[in-house]
Amino acid sequence: MNEVEMKQAFRKYSIGIMAATFLAHFLQPIMVNDTMNVYYIYLPKLYGWTRAQIALGLTIGSLIAIPCNFLLATLVMKADARKITTACIVGMGICTIIIAKASSYPLFLIAYIINVQCSKGMVLGGLQACTSWYISKRGRVLGIVTIACPLASAVYTNGIMRLIEATGSFNLVYTVWGIIIIALGLAFGPMLRNKPENYDLYPDGVIRSKEELAVLRKAPDTNEWPLHRLFKIKETWFLIIGWSCMFTVLTGFMSIFIPRMIEIKVSLPLALNLLTAAAILGMFLSYMWGWIDDKKGTHKASIGLACGYLFMSVSMLLASGGNMVFIIMAVIGVASATGGMPNLNPSSIAYVYGRKNFMANLRWIMMIAGAISAPASTLFNWIYDTQGNYDSVYMICSVISVIAIVSFMMIRRTYDPERLALKDTVK
Repeated sequence: MNEVEMKQAFRKYSIGIMAATFLAHFLQPIMVNDTMNVYYIYLPKLYGWTRAQIALGLTIGSLIAIPCNFLLATLVMKADARKITTACIVGMGICTIIIAKASSYPLFLIAYIINVQCSKGMVLGGLQACTSWYISKRGRVLGIVTIACPLASAVYTNGIMRLIEATGSFNLVYTVWGIIIIALGLAFGPMLRNKPENYDLYPDGVIRSKEELAVLRKAPDTNEWPLHRLFKIKETWFLIIGWSCMFTVLTGFMSIFIPRMIEIKVSLPLALNLLTAAAILGMFLSYMWGWIDDKKGTHKASIGLACGYLFMSVSMLLASGGNMVFIIMAVIGVASATGGMPNLNPSSIAYVYGRKNFMANLRWIMMIAGAISAPASTLFNWIYDTQGNYDSVYMICSVISVIAIVSFMMIRRTYDPERLALKDTVK
């Protein structure tokens, strides 16, 4: 292919990759975390289940996701990301239909647990594609596709609850939604592509010099680090600690946002509007974090995001009296958290290890981080059940956020062979 044909081909594949990854990031947060706000409101009314019973599905699902995430990452790394992502999205749609029909608690629990696993697999496929196809533009590309996360929060909880109120049927709305998810998965999942080299293209869609091509072709397709090397370097442990803290705070935080608003005497319509406002703002902040990632460095961006988590936790704690100023500050923090997390989490791991080592090392880091953060939702609701309020939860979140800030401050080195070598060839 000549230069024009290469740019046209790269643009065509990029659109498909970004569309499929956008869909995965749209579905993942709402069908795992945000949907809990819906379940907490309607399932106790329908079936008499407690919040702790409902949250148990997220906890068990997160624990099972620890080994399952490792398996799915290995499949994405070794096999075709398209097949894994498509199967996971379709599986999520089927599970959503089952949840809509399930009056049996065990059946709901099983369907929701499977849903959690599907959410992990479909996102991994998109991340593998994005980190393989982009190096210098990775932050901005991830910033664009992860706009889907706050966008989903902006439209989902508010929209789905209004539909349920309008139709008077949780079961009907979730059945139709499950069918829509299946159709979207079949339409967009096959658009993913594993790596540009399969199509005689190169990362970022640029035409490389002979020296640059030599660098990019030198590394094997999968360069797995020996475990002793992975866990020997301090950056691995700081990534594990930092993202464990971030996952713990965000998973628990988003699952109790609506209950917290109701607790501090904010009406449900206003709480839904605040959540929508946070999500809309998060769309802009998602790209902002991606821009900071590319222009100022992944290290600085990660520290800034962790500071945002501290700001969010402290603001929500101070909002306990119903102070609207602190509530708005907390909403801004939520926007920053939901906009930056899906972007900077994979980018920070790719920054440290490189695109060809990304998935091989991600699976180990995320397995450990997932194990640490898995009980968050159940723990936070247990604190509420025992103390009658969420204030202690936000005190704990504030301390955890400080630990994340310190951890990210200690990450000072990249081991990405392509990034290091290209510094000597790209002027």
